[in-house]
Amino acid sequence: MVSAVLSAIALEANLPRDAAAQEPSLLVQWGSTGSGNGQFNQPIGIALDAGGSVYVSDLYNARIQRFSATGAYLGNWPMPSPQSGPAGIVFDTDGNLYVADTFVGQVDKFGRDGNFITGWSTSGALGGRFRLPSALAMGPGQLYVSEIGNLRVQSLTLDGGYVTQWGGGGGGFNGPYGMAFGPDGNVYVTDIGNHRVEVFTSSGSFLRMWGTHGSGNGEFDQPYGLAFDALGRIYVTDKGNHRVEVFTLTGAYVGQWGSLGSGPGQFSAPTGIAIDAAGNVFVADAALNRVQKFGSLPTATLQTTWGALKLRYR
Repeated sequence: MVSAVLSAIALEANLPRDAAAQEPSLLVQWGSTGSGNGQFNQPIGIALDAGGSVYVSDLYNARIQRFSATGAYLGNWPMPSPQSGPAGIVFDTDGNLYVADTFVGQVDKFGRDGNFITGWSTSGALGGRFRLPSALAMGPGQLYVSEIGNLRVQSLTLDGGYVTQWGGGGGGFNGPYGMAFGPDGNVYVTDIGNHRVEVFTSSGSFLRMWGTHGSGNGEFDQPYGLAFDALGRIYVTDKGNHRVEVFTLTGAYVGQWGSLGSGPGQFSAPTGIAIDAAGNVFVADAALNRVQKFGSLPTATLQTTWGALKLRYR
Protein backbone atom coordinates (compact mmCIF):
# COMPACT_ATOMS: atom_id res chain seq x y z
CA MET A 1 0.00 0.00 0.00
CA VAL A 2 2.83 2.42 0.84
CA SER A 3 4.45 1.91 -2.58
CA ALA A 4 1.11 2.52 -4.31
CA VAL A 5 0.62 5.81 -2.48
CA LEU A 6 4.19 6.90 -3.24
CA SER A 7 3.61 6.08 -6.91
CA ALA A 8 0.48 8.21 -6.95
CA ILE A 9 2.29 11.09 -5.26
CA ALA A 10 5.06 10.91 -7.86
CA LEU A 11 2.54 11.07 -10.69
CA GLU A 12 0.87 14.16 -9.27
CA ALA A 13 4.06 15.99 -8.29
CA ASN A 14 3.58 18.57 -11.05
CA LEU A 15 -0.13 19.11 -10.45
CA PRO A 16 -0.85 22.26 -8.42
CA ARG A 17 -4.11 22.26 -6.49
CA ASP A 18 -5.60 25.15 -8.46
CA ALA A 19 -4.61 23.91 -11.91
CA ALA A 20 -8.28 23.90 -12.92
CA ALA A 21 -9.04 27.37 -11.60
CA GLN A 22 -9.82 28.33 -15.18
CA GLU A 23 -12.79 26.41 -16.55
CA PRO A 24 -12.34 24.60 -19.88
CA SER A 25 -14.09 26.13 -22.85
CA LEU A 26 -17.05 24.42 -24.51
CA LEU A 27 -16.05 23.40 -28.04
CA VAL A 28 -19.18 21.71 -29.37
CA GLN A 29 -22.33 19.94 -28.25
CA TRP A 30 -24.70 17.60 -30.02
CA GLY A 31 -27.83 15.55 -29.46
CA SER A 32 -31.51 16.01 -28.67
CA THR A 33 -34.35 13.92 -27.28
CA GLY A 34 -35.63 11.17 -29.55
CA SER A 35 -34.82 7.90 -31.29
CA GLY A 36 -33.53 9.21 -34.61
CA ASN A 37 -29.93 9.21 -35.76
CA GLY A 38 -27.88 11.33 -33.39
CA GLN A 39 -30.70 11.63 -30.88
CA PHE A 40 -30.69 10.10 -27.41
CA ASN A 41 -32.93 8.71 -24.72
CA GLN A 42 -30.52 8.97 -21.79
CA PRO A 43 -26.91 8.76 -22.94
CA ILE A 44 -24.95 7.01 -20.18
CA GLY A 45 -21.54 5.64 -21.16
CA ILE A 46 -19.00 7.28 -23.43
CA ALA A 47 -15.75 5.92 -24.88
CA LEU A 48 -13.23 6.84 -27.58
CA ASP A 49 -11.65 4.45 -30.05
CA ALA A 50 -8.05 4.62 -31.25
CA GLY A 51 -9.07 6.77 -34.20
CA GLY A 52 -10.82 9.37 -32.06
CA SER A 53 -14.41 8.43 -32.81
CA VAL A 54 -16.85 8.90 -29.95
CA TYR A 55 -19.14 6.05 -28.86
CA VAL A 56 -22.16 6.71 -26.66
CA SER A 57 -24.44 4.16 -25.00
CA ASP A 58 -28.06 5.21 -25.58
CA LEU A 59 -29.82 3.54 -22.63
CA TYR A 60 -33.52 3.53 -23.53
CA ASN A 61 -32.95 3.33 -27.29
CA ALA A 62 -30.98 0.08 -26.72
CA ARG A 63 -28.06 0.98 -28.97
CA ILE A 64 -24.54 2.32 -29.19
CA GLN A 65 -24.11 5.41 -31.36
CA ARG A 66 -20.89 6.46 -33.06
CA PHE A 67 -19.84 10.04 -33.81
CA SER A 68 -16.84 11.96 -35.05
CA ALA A 69 -14.89 14.02 -32.53
CA THR A 70 -16.95 17.04 -33.59
CA GLY A 71 -20.30 15.30 -33.23
CA ALA A 72 -21.06 14.18 -36.79
CA TYR A 73 -23.23 11.06 -36.76
CA LEU A 74 -21.39 8.00 -38.12
CA GLY A 75 -23.78 5.14 -37.36
CA ASN A 76 -25.13 2.96 -34.59
CA TRP A 77 -24.89 -0.58 -33.30
CA PRO A 78 -28.12 -2.13 -32.03
CA MET A 79 -27.91 -4.20 -28.88
CA PRO A 80 -28.64 -7.94 -29.21
CA SER A 81 -31.95 -7.67 -27.34
CA PRO A 82 -34.72 -5.05 -27.59
CA GLN A 83 -34.88 -5.24 -23.78
CA SER A 84 -31.24 -4.18 -23.49
CA GLY A 85 -30.14 -1.16 -21.50
CA PRO A 86 -26.52 -0.35 -22.42
CA ALA A 87 -24.64 1.63 -19.76
CA GLY A 88 -20.86 1.49 -19.28
CA ILE A 89 -18.68 0.88 -22.36
CA VAL A 90 -14.95 0.35 -22.85
CA PHE A 91 -12.52 -0.68 -25.62
CA ASP A 92 -9.74 -3.26 -25.46
CA THR A 93 -6.42 -2.81 -27.24
CA ASP A 94 -7.71 -4.73 -30.28
CA GLY A 95 -10.58 -2.31 -30.80
CA ASN A 96 -13.33 -4.59 -29.48
CA LEU A 97 -16.08 -2.80 -27.56
CA TYR A 98 -17.49 -4.20 -24.30
CA VAL A 99 -20.90 -3.06 -23.07
CA ALA A 100 -22.50 -3.43 -19.63
CA ASP A 101 -26.13 -4.30 -20.41
CA THR A 102 -27.81 -3.29 -17.16
CA PHE A 103 -31.37 -4.29 -18.01
CA VAL A 104 -30.60 -7.77 -19.39
CA GLY A 105 -27.84 -8.36 -16.84
CA GLN A 106 -24.96 -9.26 -19.12
CA VAL A 107 -21.73 -8.02 -20.64
CA ASP A 108 -21.69 -7.87 -24.44
CA LYS A 109 -18.67 -7.86 -26.74
CA PHE A 110 -18.70 -6.27 -30.21
CA GLY A 111 -16.02 -6.42 -32.89
CA ARG A 112 -14.47 -3.25 -34.25
CA ASP A 113 -16.87 -3.45 -37.20
CA GLY A 114 -19.87 -3.37 -34.85
CA ASN A 115 -20.77 -7.03 -35.18
CA PHE A 116 -21.95 -8.69 -31.99
CA ILE A 117 -19.44 -11.36 -30.92
CA THR A 118 -20.72 -12.78 -27.64
CA GLY A 119 -22.39 -12.00 -24.35
CA TRP A 120 -21.99 -13.31 -20.80
CA SER A 121 -25.40 -13.32 -19.21
CA THR A 122 -25.81 -15.81 -16.37
CA SER A 123 -27.74 -14.09 -13.59
CA GLY A 124 -26.76 -14.54 -9.96
CA ALA A 125 -24.33 -13.70 -7.20
CA LEU A 126 -21.62 -16.31 -7.84
CA GLY A 127 -18.35 -15.30 -9.46
CA GLY A 128 -18.79 -14.67 -13.17
CA ARG A 129 -22.51 -13.94 -12.86
CA PHE A 130 -24.16 -10.54 -12.88
CA ARG A 131 -26.95 -8.50 -11.34
CA LEU A 132 -27.34 -5.04 -12.85
CA PRO A 133 -23.84 -4.63 -14.32
CA SER A 134 -23.27 -0.91 -14.62
CA ALA A 135 -19.77 0.17 -15.62
CA LEU A 136 -16.61 -1.31 -17.13
CA ALA A 137 -12.89 -0.65 -16.96
CA MET A 138 -10.07 -2.21 -18.97
CA GLY A 139 -6.79 -3.28 -17.38
CA PRO A 140 -3.93 -5.31 -18.90
CA GLY A 141 -5.69 -8.45 -20.11
CA GLN A 142 -8.57 -8.02 -17.67
CA LEU A 143 -12.05 -6.52 -17.74
CA TYR A 144 -13.50 -5.01 -14.56
CA VAL A 145 -17.28 -4.96 -14.08
CA SER A 146 -19.15 -3.04 -11.40
CA GLU A 147 -22.54 -4.36 -10.32
CA ILE A 148 -25.26 -2.33 -8.63
CA GLY A 149 -27.25 -5.49 -7.92
CA ASN A 150 -24.47 -7.41 -6.19
CA LEU A 151 -22.68 -4.32 -4.77
CA ARG A 152 -19.31 -5.51 -6.01
CA VAL A 153 -16.61 -5.31 -8.65
CA GLN A 154 -15.60 -8.40 -10.63
CA SER A 155 -12.45 -9.00 -12.64
CA LEU A 156 -12.75 -11.19 -15.75
CA THR A 157 -10.53 -12.34 -18.56
CA LEU A 158 -11.37 -10.89 -21.96
CA ASP A 159 -13.26 -14.05 -22.90
CA GLY A 160 -15.43 -13.84 -19.79
CA GLY A 161 -13.49 -16.11 -17.45
CA TYR A 162 -13.87 -15.30 -13.77
CA VAL A 163 -10.75 -14.01 -11.98
CA THR A 164 -11.74 -12.39 -8.70
CA GLN A 165 -14.21 -10.06 -7.00
CA TRP A 166 -14.47 -7.64 -4.11
CA GLY A 167 -17.25 -5.82 -2.29
CA GLY A 168 -20.60 -7.57 -1.99
CA GLY A 169 -22.88 -7.43 1.03
CA GLY A 170 -21.04 -5.66 3.83
CA GLY A 171 -18.05 -5.13 1.55
CA GLY A 172 -18.05 -1.36 1.73
CA PHE A 173 -20.01 -0.46 -1.43
CA ASN A 174 -23.43 1.15 -1.54
CA GLY A 175 -23.79 1.49 -5.27
CA PRO A 176 -20.50 0.91 -7.13
CA TYR A 177 -20.86 2.49 -10.52
CA GLY A 178 -18.25 4.32 -12.56
CA MET A 179 -14.80 2.80 -12.97
CA ALA A 180 -11.48 3.61 -14.56
CA PHE A 181 -8.09 1.91 -14.62
CA GLY A 182 -5.60 4.51 -13.45
CA PRO A 183 -2.12 5.36 -14.76
CA ASP A 184 -0.79 3.98 -11.46
CA GLY A 185 -2.25 0.53 -12.24
CA ASN A 186 -5.05 0.82 -9.69
CA VAL A 187 -8.82 0.57 -10.12
CA TYR A 188 -10.87 3.67 -9.25
CA VAL A 189 -14.57 3.19 -8.46
CA THR A 190 -17.34 5.71 -7.78
CA ASP A 191 -19.72 4.66 -5.01
CA ILE A 192 -22.91 6.60 -5.72
CA GLY A 193 -24.67 5.58 -2.49
CA ASN A 194 -21.74 6.49 -0.24
CA HIS A 195 -20.87 9.58 -2.30
CA ARG A 196 -17.18 8.81 -2.61
CA VAL A 197 -14.39 7.47 -4.80
CA GLU A 198 -12.64 4.28 -3.71
CA VAL A 199 -9.28 3.03 -4.96
CA PHE A 200 -8.13 -0.59 -5.15
CA THR A 201 -5.19 -2.53 -6.49
CA SER A 202 -5.83 -4.48 -9.67
CA SER A 203 -6.48 -7.57 -7.53
CA GLY A 204 -8.99 -5.80 -5.26
CA SER A 205 -7.01 -4.75 -2.19
CA PHE A 206 -8.36 -1.51 -0.74
CA LEU A 207 -5.97 1.46 -0.85
CA ARG A 208 -7.81 4.68 -0.08
CA MET A 209 -10.99 6.69 -0.60
CA TRP A 210 -12.22 10.26 -0.57
CA GLY A 211 -15.46 12.22 -0.66
CA THR A 212 -18.50 12.89 1.50
CA HIS A 213 -22.08 13.83 0.72
CA GLY A 214 -22.50 17.51 -0.05
CA SER A 215 -22.06 20.24 -2.61
CA GLY A 216 -18.79 21.81 -1.46
CA ASN A 217 -15.40 21.45 -3.07
CA GLY A 218 -14.45 17.78 -3.17
CA GLU A 219 -17.89 16.63 -2.00
CA PHE A 220 -20.33 14.58 -4.06
CA ASP A 221 -23.99 13.94 -4.67
CA GLN A 222 -23.95 10.64 -6.58
CA PRO A 223 -20.53 10.57 -8.27
CA TYR A 224 -20.93 8.70 -11.55
CA GLY A 225 -18.29 8.55 -14.28
CA LEU A 226 -14.50 8.61 -14.06
CA ALA A 227 -11.72 9.44 -16.52
CA PHE A 228 -8.03 10.35 -16.43
CA ASP A 229 -6.15 12.91 -18.47
CA ALA A 230 -2.55 12.56 -19.65
CA LEU A 231 -1.28 14.43 -16.58
CA GLY A 232 -2.82 11.92 -14.21
CA ARG A 233 -5.69 14.10 -13.04
CA ILE A 234 -8.96 12.27 -12.37
CA TYR A 235 -12.27 13.76 -13.53
CA VAL A 236 -15.51 12.74 -11.81
CA THR A 237 -19.02 13.55 -13.01
CA ASP A 238 -20.95 14.66 -9.93
CA LYS A 239 -24.43 13.77 -11.13
CA GLY A 240 -26.57 15.24 -8.36
CA ASN A 241 -24.54 18.47 -8.22
CA HIS A 242 -24.56 18.78 -12.04
CA ARG A 243 -20.85 19.38 -12.41
CA VAL A 244 -17.46 17.81 -13.13
CA GLU A 245 -14.86 17.76 -10.35
CA VAL A 246 -11.13 17.23 -10.84
CA PHE A 247 -8.71 15.61 -8.37
CA THR A 248 -5.18 14.34 -8.10
CA LEU A 249 -4.63 10.58 -7.86
CA THR A 250 -4.57 10.74 -4.06
CA GLY A 251 -7.86 12.63 -3.92
CA ALA A 252 -6.68 16.21 -3.45
CA TYR A 253 -9.25 18.61 -4.89
CA VAL A 254 -8.10 20.49 -8.00
CA GLY A 255 -11.18 22.24 -9.39
CA GLN A 256 -14.62 21.94 -10.96
CA TRP A 257 -16.96 23.33 -13.59
CA GLY A 258 -20.65 23.19 -14.42
CA SER A 259 -23.97 24.00 -12.79
CA LEU A 260 -27.61 22.96 -13.20
CA GLY A 261 -29.11 24.21 -16.43
CA SER A 262 -29.50 23.65 -20.14
CA GLY A 263 -27.14 26.35 -21.36
CA PRO A 264 -23.71 25.78 -22.87
CA GLY A 265 -21.38 24.31 -20.26
CA GLN A 266 -24.21 23.56 -17.85
CA PHE A 267 -25.41 20.05 -16.98
CA SER A 268 -28.46 18.13 -15.91
CA ALA A 269 -27.35 14.79 -14.46
CA PRO A 270 -23.96 14.27 -16.18
CA THR A 271 -23.00 10.60 -16.38
CA GLY A 272 -20.28 9.20 -18.66
CA ILE A 273 -17.01 11.01 -19.29
CA ALA A 274 -14.03 10.40 -21.58
CA ILE A 275 -10.84 12.33 -22.35
CA ASP A 276 -8.83 12.20 -25.58
CA ALA A 277 -5.07 12.41 -26.02
CA ALA A 278 -5.24 16.19 -26.46
CA GLY A 279 -7.04 16.59 -23.16
CA ASN A 280 -10.46 17.36 -24.62
CA VAL A 281 -13.24 16.24 -22.28
CA PHE A 282 -16.46 14.57 -23.52
CA VAL A 283 -19.41 14.44 -21.10
CA ALA A 284 -22.71 12.59 -21.52
CA ASP A 285 -25.39 15.00 -20.26
CA ALA A 286 -28.06 12.39 -19.55
CA ALA A 287 -31.18 14.35 -18.64
CA LEU A 288 -30.65 16.78 -21.54
CA ASN A 289 -29.92 13.99 -24.05
CA ARG A 290 -26.76 15.53 -25.38
CA VAL A 291 -22.98 15.25 -25.38
CA GLN A 292 -20.78 18.24 -24.59
CA LYS A 293 -17.12 18.49 -25.61
CA PHE A 294 -14.80 20.79 -23.69
CA GLY A 295 -11.25 21.86 -24.38
CA SER A 296 -8.42 20.77 -22.14
CA LEU A 297 -7.80 22.32 -18.75
CA PRO A 298 -4.97 24.87 -18.65
CA THR A 299 -1.54 23.30 -18.41
CA ALA A 300 0.35 24.46 -15.36
CA THR A 301 4.04 24.38 -14.61
CA LEU A 302 5.84 24.82 -11.34
CA GLN A 303 8.86 27.06 -11.04
CA THR A 304 11.18 27.04 -8.04
CA THR A 305 12.41 30.46 -6.89
CA TRP A 306 14.66 30.54 -3.82
CA GLY A 307 13.02 27.40 -2.46
CA ALA A 308 9.45 28.63 -2.98
CA LEU A 309 6.99 27.30 -5.54
CA LYS A 310 5.39 29.60 -8.04
CA LEU A 311 2.55 28.67 -10.43
CA ARG A 312 2.71 29.75 -14.04
CA TYR A 313 0.04 29.02 -16.68
CA ARG A 314 1.07 28.71 -20.26
